[in-house]
Amino acid sequence: MLKSALSEEERERYKRLVTVYKDSLLQVFDTASLTYKLVLNGRLIENGQKKEALSVISRCYAQALADKAETGVLAYGVAYAYEAAGNKQEQKRYLALAARSDMEGAVKSYIALRKLAVLMYQEGDLERAYSYIKCSMEDAQFAKARFRMSEVSEALPIIAASYDKKMKEDKDHLFRYLVLISLLTVVLLCCIGFIYKQLKRISAAELLVKRKTAS
Repeated sequence: MLKSALSEEERERYKRLVTVYKDSLLQVFDTASLTYKLVLNGRLIENGQKKEALSVISRCYAQALADKAETGVLAYGVAYAYEAAGNKQEQKRYLALAARSDMEGAVKSYIALRKLAVLMYQEGDLERAYSYIKCSMEDAQFAKARFRMSEVSEALPIIAASYDKKMKEDKDHLFRYLVLISLLTVVLLCCIGFIYKQLKRISAAELLVKRKTAS
């Protein structure tokens, strides 16, 4: 399982700080604004109000589809809500929508594709996981997004190592199949040669019998 390099104590301290900042932001943002609803979505999830969070962010996403505004960040918000609800299929779906929106909008310092890569890795789809995490690192480097590079660097070595191992195993299997096919080809050729010789002997015997019968 992929884990952060931070200690448990550090993670808890940062979580508490983030919660405090979110509460402060909710007091100053316009309640009708997108930012307010995104922050509210996070706080509802932290409070265990998963259904309420999903309802809020899903409505925002549906409204954004009409004018194509902020669909990437909202799709990621929906994925986050589904993750909290334990619905991996819908989480994957909305992470994919968020990643596609980011790419179409030329957003390079995204997070959705990285999280999707980790999910693919956990499900054993190493080819997609490697492709996604590699793309995430390349784009993070292009955008010079150091924090995103740090996040990707936690998952990249693990996914890359698993992918390389799978490729090596596939090559080994392919080599074995080629050896087996080569051996079967040799056996088949030997069988054909043997059958051909037998047919020649039978033909010669039949010709001899015919000559004897004729004489």
